[in-house]
Formats: sequence, C-alpha cells, structure tokens
Amino acid sequence: MNAPPLPKAGPRPSRVSKWRALVLVLVHVAIGLHILHWRLAGETLGPLEPSEAISFSRDSVISAGLVFFLLSGATTLIFGRFFCGWGCHLLAMQDCCLWLLKRFGIRPRQMRSRVLLLVPIGAFLYMFLYPAFYRLWFGLGFEERSTEFVVQGFWDTFPPWPIAILTLLLTGMAIVYFLGAKGFCTNVCPYGAAYGGLERFSPLRVRVTDACQQCGHCTQVCTSNVLVNVEVRDFGMVVDPECMKTLDCISVCPNDALHIGAGRPAIFARQSVREGGTRKPRMAWWKVTRWRSYSGWEELMVATLFLLAFFTFRGLYGSVPFLLALGVAALMAYGALQVLRLAYKSTVKVQNYSLKQTGSLTGAGYVYCSFSLLTLAFWLHSGYVHYHRAAAERGYDSLSPVIAEWFNGPAELSDGDLELAERALEHANIAMRLSPLSLFPREHWELAMLTGWLELVLGDEESFQANLLEASELRPEDPVSHDGLANFHASAGRVEEANRWFQLATEVTPEDPERWIRWSHWLASAGLPERAREVLDDGAQAGAAEGQLLQHLGRIELGFGLLDEARQAFERAIEVDPSLVEARLSLASLYCEAERFAEGLELYELVIESAYDDMSVRLSATLAATILGDLERAEHHAQAARELAPGRPEPLVALSDLASRRGDEAEAERLRKEAERRATFLGR
Repeated sequence: MNAPPLPKAGPRPSRVSKWRALVLVLVHVAIGLHILHWRLAGETLGPLEPSEAISFSRDSVISAGLVFFLLSGATTLIFGRFFCGWGCHLLAMQDCCLWLLKRFGIRPRQMRSRVLLLVPIGAFLYMFLYPAFYRLWFGLGFEERSTEFVVQGFWDTFPPWPIAILTLLLTGMAIVYFLGAKGFCTNVCPYGAAYGGLERFSPLRVRVTDACQQCGHCTQVCTSNVLVNVEVRDFGMVVDPECMKTLDCISVCPNDALHIGAGRPAIFARQSVREGGTRKPRMAWWKVTRWRSYSGWEELMVATLFLLAFFTFRGLYGSVPFLLALGVAALMAYGALQVLRLAYKSTVKVQNYSLKQTGSLTGAGYVYCSFSLLTLAFWLHSGYVHYHRAAAERGYDSLSPVIAEWFNGPAELSDGDLELAERALEHANIAMRLSPLSLFPREHWELAMLTGWLELVLGDEESFQANLLEASELRPEDPVSHDGLANFHASAGRVEEANRWFQLATEVTPEDPERWIRWSHWLASAGLPERAREVLDDGAQAGAAEGQLLQHLGRIELGFGLLDEARQAFERAIEVDPSLVEARLSLASLYCEAERFAEGLELYELVIESAYDDMSVRLSATLAATILGDLERAEHHAQAARELAPGRPEPLVALSDLASRRGDEAEAERLRKEAERRATFLGR
C-alpha cells in the first residue's frame, strides 16, 4: 500500500490551521485561568486531566478528571478524535515544536517501530484497567465511592518544576525530532490508545468523493502521519485511528474531494475490490503488520531497551512520573538502537544526519557517539541511584510496623531487624550522596525522613533529630516531620519542645482534627488536663471538626473520672455531629450508669440503626431494656446478638436470664448449659 508520488509543488496553506491554533491558544488560556483561580481562592475544580481518572480505578474516587475523561471519550465515540486534535495541550506543544523545526528546515521522519506502537495500549491497561481488576479480584469492589470535585492541593499530582521543564523538552522537542510529528501520541500516550479504540466506532470520518485525483496534498500536510490519499483510495474514508481530525487534509484538497461525513465506522471498513481483488475488514493492528523499518531482532532490542529505561527512570528522585518515564524510555530505546546499528550496518541515519556511510563514521556519527556515551553514563548513574533508593525504601517498609509503634515503647529488635536497618541506612546514604537533591526538594525531604527514622531504630537519637530538623526546613508546609519531632520529645518528657512541634504541626494543618486530638491526648497523659482542654478549644476555633474534638474531650474527662463533664462533652459532640458513634455509645453507657436507662436504650438503638450493629451494643441494649421491664424488646436485641455472634456464650446468658424472668426455667437451664459449653470450648 504505497502512496503515489507527491507533487513537487507543495499544497496550498491549510485554511483551518489558524483556527485550530486559536482554539489551542484558548485552551491554554483556560488552563492558566484555572491555575490563577486556585492561587487566588486556595481551592478550585480538580485538574481536568484524563490521568485524574486513575483515582476511580484505584480508590473509587469520582473526580472532575474522571468526568472529563468520560465526556471526552463519549465525544470521541461519536465525532472521532476531535478532542486530541483541537483540545489537547500536549499535542499543541508537539505541533509548536514541529513548526519550529520546520522553520529551521527540519522535517522529522516518523520512527516506525512496531513495538512502540504497543506501548500506549499497555500503558492504558496498566493505568486504568489493572487497578480495577485488582480491586475486583480481591473483592474490594467500587461500592464505597466518594467524590472529589473541588480540591485545595491542585498541584499535588503534578511534578516539580525541574521535571516540568524536562517534560516540555522531552515530550515536545526531543520526541518530535527523533520519533516524528506527534511522536508522543503515537508511541507513548495511553489516552491516545483509549481514544483511538473509540474512534474506530465513530460514524463521522474524513470521506472522499469521485473528485479525488490522488494528488497527495492531503498526506503531505497531515501531521498525524496518516497516508490520507492511500486510505481514501482503498477504503473511501480515513480509517487510521491516528487521525485526529485536524481537517488540514480537507482544507488543502485542490478539488474539494474530502469532507467530514457520516457513514460506516472504520471498524467495519472494507478494502476496495480493485486492491488485489478481495474485500477484507480493516484490522485494528494494521500498522503493526505494515511497518517494516526494523527487523525482528531489532524490534526485540527496542523492547528490551525500552523496558530497561522505563524501570530506570520511573519514579527517579521521587519525581519522574509514569508518562514522562514512558517518553524517556522511548527516546532511550531509539537512541541506543541507532548506536547498536553502527556496529553492523554500513549506512545509518538519524533523521537527515548520516552517522555512518560506506562503513565509516561521519563527523555527525562521532558527535552522536560522544553524546551517546554521556547519555549512557547518565543512564547508568540514574539506575545506580534508583537501585539504592528502592533498596532503602524496601528496608524501611519492612521495619515500618516497628517504627509506627516506636514511641509507644521502643521494641527489642532482632539481629535480623538490626542488620536490615543497617543495610537500608547504607543504601539511603548512597542515594542521598549521589542524588542532585537541590533540584528535587521533595526527594531530599523523603530521604532525610527515611534516614532519620532508620538512625533512630539503630539508637542514634542525635542523627534522628538532625535529619528531621532538616526535613522540617526543607518542607515546612508538610507536618509529618513536625509530628515525628513532637512525638520524639513527648516520649522523652520534654514538654516545651514537644508543645512547640505540636504547635507547628497544627499551624500547618489547622483543619485536621487528628493533630489537635493527638496533642491534647499527650497533654492529658502527661497530667496536664487544663492545657489539653485549651488545645481542643483552639482546634475548634481554627476550624477543625468540632464534633470530633468534643468527643475526644469526653474521653479525657472520662479518663480523669469527671463523669458529668464527660456526659456534657458527649452531648455537645452529638449535637454538632450526630454521626459520631463513639460519642453515642459512651453517652449511652453514662446514662445507664446514672440509671437513666430509657435515654441509654434510645441511644443504643440509634447506634444500631446507623448500621453500627455488633454483639456488644445489642447486649447493652438488652440489659437496659431488661431493667426497664420491656422483656419483649430485650429478647429482640438478645436474639439479634445471638445471630451476630452464634459462637459466643454471652447472648445465651442474656437469653437464659430473660427465659427465667418469663418463668420458663427449663428453657433458662438449657440456655445456661449451652452457654457454659461454649465458654468451656472457647477457653481451651
């Protein structure tokens, strides 16, 4: 399927390119206004990025990004890939880079690797379908959904500025130059795989009339690398899913033979009879079978190099995101393959530059090899750092159960745990020493935190403090390091230092009730109840959930035996937040202790209605109803307790007591003996 020779005279300028450029400029203006609104308001609509849809597959979170992805997919199913051509900011960047290259007389050729064509599909499966299948396989399901349309941390899912600049350079200029126009879309983009699959079912396509003379102007202007004239000749329409409906081909047709029209989707396209005398369906993997730029073993090398580069750079310095790692891997695979080809091919070219001619390296070849050596050194260095960083994190994760409970009483570590901590610390020190941490403050912060906790496990409290102090200075807006130092000083009884770090942690996240609760809990356990109450009051004034703070105040009052004060705190907590189960249960218990059984029973039954139904609550309700003389109600709760815990003796004891109160001594004796048998069995 070869296109006829293109005419020497170029096609007339596209009439739609300026309109598309204007639309893409407006898209970027809208993005800028979105960011500006977040900066001014402190919160805004979540990022309208398809990647945000991962939160649903992974955590059942319905976000603005998910809705945007579904809507753009629905429009693609109907209208084709107009969104890619007219609304994607990344495609706009690639088109801008292509325009710049052409201004310098460079017309990039497309890299026609069959292996890289499969990358977008694999990336889509990994990003969106794998987490969903994982949840379904382990029975997690998607029932407990939550929504997250308005966010405060708008930039949380975006990389830091060095990575953002690198993304622009690599996914823009470098990929376009080495892999061709829209090289990122063809060889990397997982959303393109999804949109491309939906596009095959779209009835609206570029179609042709009998006025077509196969001049080839349409193919010449197509920046999506579609052989437009070949496809309309063989199928009567464009069937390539890479068609992004930029409409340049329609605009430049000298005979106005091309148009957007409705009809049979590409998935049902048939080749013309004149092509080989057969009619066969268009195959989804057509390009994989058509491209022959690389031999089978070269494609295997591309796959190997791609995977090595991907696993080297993904997550490097805690900053390289998934999509950027895919782009870097594609570039690395292409560049390394050209170096390997120099060893066995007599002629090797990279775009318009000849690296080797008639068996000898050219000047460009020497430059390319020198640059490749530097790139290889960077690749090896990155892999070495990544290995030590991952090894340190694995060791830390293995020790995390011990670390999480450290301040509740340092555990006696086994020799194996001590050896693991020492190895992890050694790996962490190597990663910290070799990483360009000044460019990646988040990575510096994480390594400082990790190193500090490992030092503490190994008994070096001074190094722990030094590392967490460094972490708190690197990211003062992150309260985790403040929490660590607060707990460290609290466990040592240093009240002033502990209060200072608890204060810093709550200043960073004033609306988080858990930090106020932890601070007040420590103050109460240190024998400072008045100060604990003041902290909870401060938390309520700062905007933390008042109901949760009052519930904890009730716990504190109970701990000091102040039952009336505890009851008042729990009552106020329920008034503020009726959903607080613990406050209801504690208040019900206090009512029963004060012989206010009717009020206690009412609260127990409200807890049961709120779906917090377990044996102990049912038995408490049984006791309250029994004391009130409502034996029918008591038996209802006792039977429910028996159904909830059929193997436990306690419900049988309650039912035995109720049978005795009814005068049925035989039934009471039977239930009592059954309860004794179960208690004996459980005691073995």
